[in-house]
Amino acid sequence: MIAPGPMAGAERVVLGGLEALAAHGAAVRLVCLAESRVPGVVRDFLSAARARNLAVDVVEVRGRLDPGAVRRLRRALRAHPDAVLHTHGYKALVYAKLAAPRRRPHVCTQHGQTAHDSKVRLYETVASQLYRTIDRVVAVSPAGRDALVAEGVPAERVVVVRNFLDLALPAAPPRQLNGQPARVLALGRLAPEKALDRLIDAAASSTARLELVLTGDGPERVALEKRARDRGVAGRVHFPGFVHDVAHQLEAAHVFALPSLREGLPMALIEAGCAGLPVVASRVGGVPDLVRDGETGRLVAPGDVRALGAALDEIVSDYARFAAAARAHAATLRAEYGVQRWANETLALYATMLGDA
Repeated sequence: MIAPGPMAGAERVVLGGLEALAAHGAAVRLVCLAESRVPGVVRDFLSAARARNLAVDVVEVRGRLDPGAVRRLRRALRAHPDAVLHTHGYKALVYAKLAAPRRRPHVCTQHGQTAHDSKVRLYETVASQLYRTIDRVVAVSPAGRDALVAEGVPAERVVVVRNFLDLALPAAPPRQLNGQPARVLALGRLAPEKALDRLIDAAASSTARLELVLTGDGPERVALEKRARDRGVAGRVHFPGFVHDVAHQLEAAHVFALPSLREGLPMALIEAGCAGLPVVASRVGGVPDLVRDGETGRLVAPGDVRALGAALDEIVSDYARFAAAARAHAATLRAEYGVQRWANETLALYATMLGDA
């Protein structure tokens, strides 16, 4: 169950994960909390779900907390009394706690925290309290598990199930600059916690020849476009918006950038690593699990513009070495982050919960 936002990591984990579980013979059903305030977002998510031939129950939600939606959700859940309930995100978690019977086995995946404004921080604080009351909480990285335990979630209830590669990628190609500017790609929502303003600042101060491609959309787009103009790099910062052909974006890039202030285990970073791209990223969440600092990329402190610029300069100046190491590491990442591994671990978790019940 999920209250979907724009197609990002959590939404892709749900869709790709359910498809993989169904391929394993599991009986799966998607419950979509369809918020009336964002009809376009819901429409896109449902279209993607149906393209994967997933069975979907749509529960309409009117407003921030809709008692009618709780009743509708309760009816939908009663139709599947013996199923494990797996929620994603704090909205689905809250509605599940209000609608689901206590005897229902319940697992929730914590995909990471954004904390980008006071309202979201409040929601995430409520979710942190609720995590202590459900059967299992899935963290997407060991760092995420440690953070949950530090917040008071009993350690025996926290399970690590890492995200997976949900994109058909060709084998990682050899990459060369050949005298052209380095194309630095960022993928994802243009939101405050992604710290793309710092990436623009770093590019403006960098001594390397760079072009930034900030692929995606979100509330920060206008501010980021203005920042690029103010820093005098508007001609070298491109905003293609949301794109469906992510594989082509990865193939055309030379470096992947993830300057986020907070992360879980980013799907985009898994894709970049499996595509053989050298990475410049913040040392947050599960990011260090994917990047070999000094070999396949560089890790910097979140928010440190000077370090971010220096990391970009270093990779571009020694590009052949970093690109070769990243390409060699891609095969390892593809093996470690396959969807079959995720499905096996998730099914094992469900079996344990049903056994406990």
